[in-house]
Amino acid sequence: RTEIRPGPYKSFDDRIYQVAMSPESVQECAKIGARMVIFAQRPWEQQAEAVAAYRKAFQEHHGRKSPPIMICDFTYCDTDPERAERLGRQYVTNYLLTVLDHYELASDHLKEAKGYEAYGDAVEAIRSIGKEGMAAGYLDVTAWGTPEQIIKKYKWRYELLGDFDINPCFRFGGIGYDEAERSMRCFAEHVIPALREWDRRKAA
Repeated sequence: RTEIRPGPYKSFDDRIYQVAMSPESVQECAKIGARMVIFAQRPWEQQAEAVAAYRKAFQEHHGRKSPPIMICDFTYCDTDPERAERLGRQYVTNYLLTVLDHYELASDHLKEAKGYEAYGDAVEAIRSIGKEGMAAGYLDVTAWGTPEQIIKKYKWRYELLGDFDINPCFRFGGIGYDEAERSMRCFAEHVIPALREWDRRKAA
């Protein structure tokens, strides 16, 4: 056992997070009582099925509702619509291409890897639509753009999934430090207050 410093401010309940993107990892996440973490990468109607499976399994294992899931996005935020479209599309697409290359998702090696069968099953689909098709789908499901566009995407997810936490990443795909900081500050100034007001209305 290892002492954690600084010490946790409360118990470990609901403080363990697990990325769960395959059917197997979704079930394991629920079994250990972790919060489900997902990346925006596939149509949300499909992702909703995985979230429902997690919540059902969590209830069965622990006799209580699961905590809110966490959604990770690679986010570019700009109040200027032209810049938001041009730079957001550029950086988000660049990020996806690095993932496809790094994990060699269009090759056959995942088909035989235990625990990665779902990724192996997707190889032919990836090959059939190609990188351009993958990029178009990825851009559609990821929260980027103007603050209004990002908030609209969050609202759509809420209607489909219910409550969730967010974990946006602002530096990726070759974006420079200054540009990433500007995007992050724009998000903090224009998106976060809207989400807080949204939470207040829900609580009321």
